[in-house]
Amino acid sequence: MKTNSALGAALLIALGSARADSPGEPGRDADGPNPLNNVYFGEQHLHTSASPDAFAFGTRADANDAYRYAKGEAIKNAQSGEMIQKRTPYDWAAVTDHAEYLGMMPRCWTRTVRCRRPRSAS
Repeated sequence: MKTNSALGAALLIALGSARADSPGEPGRDADGPNPLNNVYFGEQHLHTSASPDAFAFGTRADANDAYRYAKGEAIKNAQSGEMIQKRTPYDWAAVTDHAEYLGMMPRCWTRTVRCRRPRSAS
């Protein structure tokens, strides 16, 4: 048992001395290779008011709002009227609005274009 305890203590000491130079990004301060690879957190599926489905569920934020929110800035929630803000900003974000009817819902809602069913070809 003493051998296992001594080995465990030595391992803990060795691991403690090999900790990362900066939290989340090991090796950055040392200008050396990064054997653990950096981990980045982000959002790969954001929709704005330009997507019909998001608009139908109450989203009124545009792409600028989405990126500002992802960077940790406060934006206004259209449904509650309150300012919302992420505690920790994302490292990256992608706005992935649907191509079908892109931007049409806000335009129809504000009546800047006539939105109606097309006439039949008969």
